[in-house]
Amino acid sequence: MIHLRPATPADAGPLAQLIADSAHATLAPHYSEVQMAAFLDYYSPSAMLGKIANQAVFCAEMGGQLVGTVALTADAYVVGFYTHADYLGKGIGKAMMRHIELVAQQMGHPEIRLTASPVGLGFYYKLGWEKLSDYVFQHRGVDFDETLMGKRLG
Repeated sequence: MIHLRPATPADAGPLAQLIADSAHATLAPHYSEVQMAAFLDYYSPSAMLGKIANQAVFCAEMGGQLVGTVALTADAYVVGFYTHADYLGKGIGKAMMRHIELVAQQMGHPEIRLTASPVGLGFYYKLGWEKLSDYVFQHRGVDFDETLMGKRLG
């Protein structure tokens, strides 16, 4: 059973570690060493504290274990969506997306958006997301080629 709950400041370190573990398992083949360093900085424990304070960040737990995270910004962007690599394919990602879509609807958003790495595109297409454009995300002067995607809610 997957349990979703709001993140607290105490979750910042464990969430940063979960995201780092996920990145090493799934994104490493697609990122250069410089990109990986910038990515890990973007999701450092201190950065996660800021995200928890300014976004609707959720933790997914299964059997008492932290297995995933997802967040929604005030302007309806899904961000920080990661499932621990050991738990991929167990429905956690789908459950987190259903949850964040419901949260967005409750906030009054008719549409949500996200930027997807090449690794996540197939997953998002299966859940009804559409490609809006190619997108370059930049953090600390490092570029990441991503895809801007959108989904109408309701």
